[in-house]
Amino acid sequence: MRPAMQIARIAARFRSSVTIRKQERSANGKSMVQIMTLAAALGTELVLEVDGEDAESALPVLAAALSAPSADAM
Repeated sequence: MRPAMQIARIAARFRSSVTIRKQERSANGKSMVQIMTLAAALGTELVLEVDGEDAESALPVLAAALSAPSADAM
């Protein structure tokens, strides 16, 4: 639960919409509950989509947070 909460908190700092995809499933990156429904285990390939006025600055921050060791247990 903690990694999903961390990602959602970071995403909430930005105005852009954030979507995290795992195969055909997607989650609002600002929703801890939706992120948890992806059940992404260590090594799972995720696609991060960021769209909006601050997407350029949000994307690298969110990508780093998703690849951080604490995010491995999502």
